[in-house]
Amino acid sequence: MEKKTYNKTEKLQMIAQMMINHRCLCPEVFDEKDNLLPHVKAKIDDIVDFLKEDYLKAFPRLNILDITLQGSLCSHVYHDNSDIDMFIVVDDIFPDNQPLTENILNKINKSAGYLAYKPFIYTHPVDFGILYYRNKRIKNFNTYSVLNEQWKSPPHYQEFAFTPEELYAEYCIYSNNLHKFTAELEKTNGTFLTSPSCRKLDAYLQNLRDEAFDAKENSPTHEYSLAYNLYRLLKKFGTYTHFLNYIKDSYKNNIRRK
Repeated sequence: MEKKTYNKTEKLQMIAQMMINHRCLCPEVFDEKDNLLPHVKAKIDDIVDFLKEDYLKAFPRLNILDITLQGSLCSHVYHDNSDIDMFIVVDDIFPDNQPLTENILNKINKSAGYLAYKPFIYTHPVDFGILYYRNKRIKNFNTYSVLNEQWKSPPHYQEFAFTPEELYAEYCIYSNNLHKFTAELEKTNGTFLTSPSCRKLDAYLQNLRDEAFDAKENSPTHEYSLAYNLYRLLKKFGTYTHFLNYIKDSYKNNIRRK
C-alpha cells in the first residue's frame, strides 16, 4: 500500500502539472536572456555565506571552486514549487595535497541532513550538496554556474512525445511490475521479506533508479524521456518510499526473530 493513496483522476492531474512545458525559463529566477537575475544571485550568495559560516566551518580545508544550479528549475519543465538544486563544487585535493576522499565527502553531505535551516527563494526550496571538482554530476545537463554567471550546459526545449494519459498507462505497467516482483519474493509467515528477498528488492529499486539517472546524465532532454518520468512518478506517488520502508520493516522483523 502507498503511504498516501491517490485515485486515477488525482494522479492524472498531478502528471499534467508535472508535464507543464514552458517556452521560457522560470521568470522568478532567470531573465528573458536566460541569465540569473541579480537579486536571485545575491540571495544565493547570502545562502552560501551562511553555509560557510554555520555549516562548512567544520571543514576549513575545503576549496570552493564554483556554485552550480541544476534540476527542473533550470529547465523548461518547472512549477511553482520546484526545488532549486544547488551544489557547492569543491576541489578534490586539500591545500596540503591530501585527497578529499569519498568517505569525507559522504560525511559532509550526510551532515546536511541535520541542518535545521531550509532556505527558500520565493516558493522554491533550496537543496544543496557538495560535489568533487571532477565528479561527473558537475557535467549534468541544465547546469548554471553562479560564480561565472553563465550556463555550463544550457537547457533544451522540446515537446513531450506522450500525453499525460499515455504516461499514466505506462506508469501502471511500471508499478504493477514492481508489485508483481515483490509478491513473488520469499517471505516470513507470508508477511515480511526474508533477508535475501530484501536484498533482491533493494537491487530491483536501485536498477530503476539507475535507469532514470542514466537518462538524466546522458541526454540534454532527459526531462522529456519516458524512463526519467516513470521514476519521477514512482517517487511522486510514494510507491518508491513504500517499498524502501517495506525493506526496512522486514529487516527489523528478521532481527527481532533472531
